[in-house]
Amino acid sequence: MKHLIIYLLVLTGCTTTPEKIKPIEKKVPIAVACIIEIPETPKYNFTLRSKSDDIFLKVKALLADRELDKGYKDQLLTALKGCRQTEK
Repeated sequence: MKHLIIYLLVLTGCTTTPEKIKPIEKKVPIAVACIIEIPETPKYNFTLRSKSDDIFLKVKALLADRELDKGYKDQLLTALKGCRQTEK
């Protein structure tokens, strides 16, 4: 009798339908190489000055170069931020 009950329990377990597996969709970020154009390095005025130039001309050239450098750094930072935003 025990064998019959066990046999029936096994058979009833086989007759039940298993739960359907539902696929889960999950979006995962994928690393992509960032291809950007690197801004061209500016030609600084101070390097064009000779040693015999007046100190005031040299200072003017350095101040102009400082502004050029700020613009160049801004372009580099903008390119870098754009590259980081595409990764997310």
